[in-house]
Amino acid sequence: MRISLDWLADFIDVADLPPEQIAQRLTAGGLEATILGKLIPGEHLVVGEVRERRQHPNADKLSVCIVNVGSEKPLSIVCGAPNVAAGQKVVVATAGAELANGMQIRRTKIRGAASEGMICAEDEVGLGDDHEGIIVLPEDAPVGAPLLRFLHLDGERLELDLTPNRPDGMSHLGAARDLSALLDRPLHVPAMSVREEGPPIEKLTSVTIDDPVGCPRYVARVVEGVKVGPSPAWMAGRLRQVGLRPINNVVDATNYVLMALGHPLHAFDLDRLEGRRIVVRAAAADELFTTLDDVERKIPQGSVFICDACRPVALGGIMGGRNSEITPDTTNVLLEAAYFLPTRIRRTSKAVGLQTEASQRFERGADYNEVIRAIDWAAELIRQVAGGRVATGRIDAYPTPQEPAKIRLRWAQIPRVLGADVPHGEVRRQMTALGIALLSEDETGLTVEQPSWRPDLAREIDLIEEIARIWGYDRIPSVVRGVGVPPEAAPPEMAIVPLLHSWLIGMGLQEVITSSLVSPKHIELVKSAGEPVRLANYSSADMSLLRTHMLPGLLEVAKLNFSRKADGVAVFEVGHVHAHPSEEQYDEKHVVALLLSGSTGGNRWCDEQRSWDYYDLRGFIETLIQRCSLLLPEIVHYDGEEFAPGTGARVLIAEDEVGCMGQVRQGICDAFDLTAPVFFSQLDVLRLAAHRRTLSRVIPLPRFPAVERDLALVVSDSVPAQALERIVWRAGGSLLESVIVFDVYRGAGLEDGEKSLGFHLRFRTSDKTLTDQEVDTQVHRIIEAAAREVGARLRT
Repeated sequence: MRISLDWLADFIDVADLPPEQIAQRLTAGGLEATILGKLIPGEHLVVGEVRERRQHPNADKLSVCIVNVGSEKPLSIVCGAPNVAAGQKVVVATAGAELANGMQIRRTKIRGAASEGMICAEDEVGLGDDHEGIIVLPEDAPVGAPLLRFLHLDGERLELDLTPNRPDGMSHLGAARDLSALLDRPLHVPAMSVREEGPPIEKLTSVTIDDPVGCPRYVARVVEGVKVGPSPAWMAGRLRQVGLRPINNVVDATNYVLMALGHPLHAFDLDRLEGRRIVVRAAAADELFTTLDDVERKIPQGSVFICDACRPVALGGIMGGRNSEITPDTTNVLLEAAYFLPTRIRRTSKAVGLQTEASQRFERGADYNEVIRAIDWAAELIRQVAGGRVATGRIDAYPTPQEPAKIRLRWAQIPRVLGADVPHGEVRRQMTALGIALLSEDETGLTVEQPSWRPDLAREIDLIEEIARIWGYDRIPSVVRGVGVPPEAAPPEMAIVPLLHSWLIGMGLQEVITSSLVSPKHIELVKSAGEPVRLANYSSADMSLLRTHMLPGLLEVAKLNFSRKADGVAVFEVGHVHAHPSEEQYDEKHVVALLLSGSTGGNRWCDEQRSWDYYDLRGFIETLIQRCSLLLPEIVHYDGEEFAPGTGARVLIAEDEVGCMGQVRQGICDAFDLTAPVFFSQLDVLRLAAHRRTLSRVIPLPRFPAVERDLALVVSDSVPAQALERIVWRAGGSLLESVIVFDVYRGAGLEDGEKSLGFHLRFRTSDKTLTDQEVDTQVHRIIEAAAREVGARLRT
């Protein structure tokens, strides 16, 4: 919410305070304020009058204009705009000006003609995007006057960063009310008086509410005989200062009241309403409606529709329709000021992807009592700036008036909660300044009435919070007290989590933390068991689901790092994934995920320059599981949807599946603009914890030498090396100390579809030196077992 300090002065006198002090006081009171400064740089911008326009002697598309800017001598200015003409009031940038687009203005010659300034277009002074022609000011613009003063753009501005529970802060009146309490200065709320000269409104229109839940209150006024045109400079200037583009005098009047009081209004062309009446109803399923932005939208069932006798004309609380908007031909206006149920507006706004100034206020909770002052002020403003007659009376459809809550504030609770003894007189002053009506008082406390503009004040603790922020958080003493609640012990199986962090960091991987909320497009990339869990109240579509897999989040990390010119990534994350295996079930898993991609890094002369590969990932997984379970994992091939063909594998510990690993499918990588191969593994933390072993046997250094043999076995290509390695271990018996695969060969001397695996075997016993005969016996057993189980033969 942007605040103009000039506009704020209509409600509270702060002229003696610099913007910095006002911003600091608002921020200290809970409305975070940032100084924006003036809307546009205004030095050397003045109102000029074109006295004469003649053709440039050396350029067909240029004109030489003689412009009066209030100085003794008129300026000669070369202008290329097609719409410049004698007699116009224009915006002139004199020599020394710096325009909004960065252009520096100086005296010069253009095609031989002297030019002592510039006649400006909208985009050149920061008033819009139009560059087709120059700005033509109203005829009453005073020649030589500073442009910003004439357009009411010379004031300082603030930006309020509001929390969702403070809809009252989304207006100049709301900010002034807080300042009134914070600075102990009087608040000036303008009294509304409307000059009613038209016929009774009941003869012109009617209002029917068929959906009193979605729209508890609807107020209408009619202004006849208006003339739609540009708004006066003071109104357009104030709207520009707070970020709104002036449209026309009728629409601008409603926006002016919106920014002043915080209550949205809407103006309909009364003659375009069928039956000249309003009907408020709930939308049926899949109704289509074209909003003011000329987009046809499918409206969710239950949304609030503002209709005429035949059709919807506005999406209640969000945006009007094309079929009833104010046009230059409009002469009769129906004004709407209503109160809508916040949950309805919030749901509809998110469903149709449309957030407006109105919806932001209604979905947080607008003031159901402000409708009268807002519509009266808007009607009178329209009469003043667009002419016409305001119909006598207003229609106030309010089937069930809302009763404000009564809240009890106990004196004893204030020091107990705040730790500060705020004087009772100060509490009364604060309540009154904030507009909180005091109903009764006794020796134990106050009974107050909740203001209709503060839906966040519903309990005693809310009032105490108000006292704290107005009294000043810096005035509350800081006291350190003991904590009486002991920390909750973690489940025993979670003791492995800090170990996983330690082990993986020790291996050289970096820990990352990604969001648990993901986009539906990421869910579609990586299928998992069960349906994703959808949030009921998500902030955006890209964060609407709980993640079912860790891969998309880590791929985003890789994408970000590669976009910042990183050579490679080697990361891990410990977190949760979620799914609905069925409608009745909810599944949450604690997992650890690893991702490798790009270069292994290192720029020193002794570093090896290479890329991460599948075997690096496998090495990390084997090391991690051995540290956890003291067992070597079994890696079994399978074709997972997330992995490239032939690279996916299940990770087993003692025949229990604990996770998967492999090279990520290229189609998934393309979705994240990753060109380097990506290797990924995800393991179940609880399954790892189930296999954790904390005791290991210490083996002394060997006293006797080892006997080493190399063995080359020929097997079918379909036989995994790990399967043959396990056969070697089983057949080798207790004398076999280690097995290392040192060679894989395909080619001459072997049949198609065959491969030769070379194993380096080491035999040893702890009580003697082995003989060749003992070792040969074990080697023959290995060869026989390999031949029997997988059809292996000794390569000669």
